Amino acid sequence: MLLKIRGKLDSIFVTILLGILIAAFAIWGVGTGGGAVGGSNVAKVGDKEVSAQRFATMVNNQAQQYQAQMGGQMTLNQIIHGFGLIQQILQQQTTMAAFDNETSSLGMRASDSHVAEELISIPAFLLPDGSFSEQMLEQTMRSTGMTRNELLEEIRAGIARQQLVDSLTAYSAVSKDMVNTLQVVQGERRRANMITIKASEIVDIPEADEETLRSYYEANKSNYMTPVRRSYRYLLVTPDQFADKVEISDEDIQTAYDSNIGDWQKPELRNIQQAIFPTAEEAQAFADAVNAGADYATEAAQRTEFTIDELDLGDNTYDDLAVDFDAATADAVFAVAEGTITEPLETLAGYVVYKVTSITPGTERSLEDVRDDVVTLLKAERSVDLMFDFIPELEDALAEDGTLAPVAEKLSLNLATVSAVDRNGRDANGTQVITQQVEATIHAAAFAAEVGLEPEITDLNPVDNTQGIYLVEVMNEMQPEQQIYEDVSVAVRQAWEREQRQLKAGEFADLAVERLRANENPEDVAADLGGTSFDAKNVTRQPDGNSGLAANIRSLIFTIGEGKVSSERSADGDGYVVVKVNEIVPGDPATQAAAVASLRQQLINEQTNTVLSQYQAYLLAQNRPEINNALIEQLFPRDQE
Repeated sequence: MLLKIRGKLDSIFVTILLGILIAAFAIWGVGTGGGAVGGSNVAKVGDKEVSAQRFATMVNNQAQQYQAQMGGQMTLNQIIHGFGLIQQILQQQTTMAAFDNETSSLGMRASDSHVAEELISIPAFLLPDGSFSEQMLEQTMRSTGMTRNELLEEIRAGIARQQLVDSLTAYSAVSKDMVNTLQVVQGERRRANMITIKASEIVDIPEADEETLRSYYEANKSNYMTPVRRSYRYLLVTPDQFADKVEISDEDIQTAYDSNIGDWQKPELRNIQQAIFPTAEEAQAFADAVNAGADYATEAAQRTEFTIDELDLGDNTYDDLAVDFDAATADAVFAVAEGTITEPLETLAGYVVYKVTSITPGTERSLEDVRDDVVTLLKAERSVDLMFDFIPELEDALAEDGTLAPVAEKLSLNLATVSAVDRNGRDANGTQVITQQVEATIHAAAFAAEVGLEPEITDLNPVDNTQGIYLVEVMNEMQPEQQIYEDVSVAVRQAWEREQRQLKAGEFADLAVERLRANENPEDVAADLGGTSFDAKNVTRQPDGNSGLAANIRSLIFTIGEGKVSSERSADGDGYVVVKVNEIVPGDPATQAAAVASLRQQLINEQTNTVLSQYQAYLLAQNRPEINNALIEQLFPRDQE
């Protein structure tokens, strides 16, 4: 229910703050070419500029939303760079600027009266009775950091952009006849008999002699090469390596406990329900009925627009309610007993009656209870700090020596060596020597690097630089070599047998095709040939979520005609699938109204996206965005902590 209330606010501000066109253009990229724009703007398209303040606010707001969703596990800077938010917001803003520039050049500008009409119709600013609320407008502007003039100009620009988009997409070439014709094909359903013949289950194959196997080896020599192998060295630096150097005093422990008190002391939770009424009289009548014995949820569902499920706001702390609503609401909810209701409260959304359905008492753990946990937390944090302090020393040593051996000796680091290992982490004997996740990360980097290239400091985790760093140095690469028959004779025999089973499965599939064409019973055919028969009923062109039919077999079913038989190799390569189409039922637009409407909207959307994409490309070609990369780097430096 809370989402329903908040949704009104969110939806309009997605439209206003991100622009009417962002949904359409989110998948289109904007390059960072063109000239450089200076001053306090991060970008310029024609005469329209993207201010640094506005850009930074949008990037930070988006990052804060992600951070809250992830429980604060990543810093804002890690989210901004790891999630590519700078480029995303830049694309959005330059696209909007391109369209704003075009609307200005065309003289398209919304009148003051049009802006006023739009403003007073925004759901986020309306009371339950539909009247405009100045108080809700002011509250929203404070929460978004916008001034009244900025909001009005956003609305004005949004109206002009929408008018431009409407003029481009008003005409639709998607006719009713076109949609109906396509639905006949798109909505078609088929029924087919299928026989699967698995090669792996075939046992009756000839025994290969030595001459046959050697001939097979000679014909497939390229399959029996040693893999590319590399030898490399690496240095790994993690916070754990500095844990022994961390010194922690009792004062440090007390400070850390106080700073993280929320981890040790859990506030009381109250599970609540919420019923909203447009008038005080209706709210009081509801409260009287509940106090007289009526069921809260049933009564609320009957008297309001909300369902029983939407009444539930879940568990909330006092602070949750104070932030989401106000202190008066929090006071009222936390003043009543479990199973009882509050008096009607006047709010921006209307008159509200809350019920406390359950109470979870808060918990408090003393410093002595959690002392070991606090020490562990402090050690982890300070180990990270010591690691970061060490990195400049490592950089200096690397710049001086250029290779890892002298760096390791100078800084007393462990230099690990991996010798003659293939891309999958196996040595020449086939033993898996790369077994840990950290090793796998470094191993992948070793196979991506150039031989002899000077090592670089690299984060173990690209989105969390607190996990550690590594440097890898590729010493040599061993090219593939031909393996002699004696070393691979077992693998040769296995490959030859697999091929024979597959050939036999193909022969059985051909026999099954002939017999089904002769209208023999599919179950009898399958039983004779060692296959499995089943009916595929009501097969559609597009798979649904429960379909286990392989794409190539579905394609075969819709390729051959009614009464026809054909076969296709199994999607997993293990044998063949034989298909006989028994029935074709064309799509019926008259009885598939929802599908027709969906198809029509899909075609319109594709047409609209094509038109807008081409027009956007035209606008950005006419006025290529000028990006102030230096200013963006100042706003969001990569090494910022």
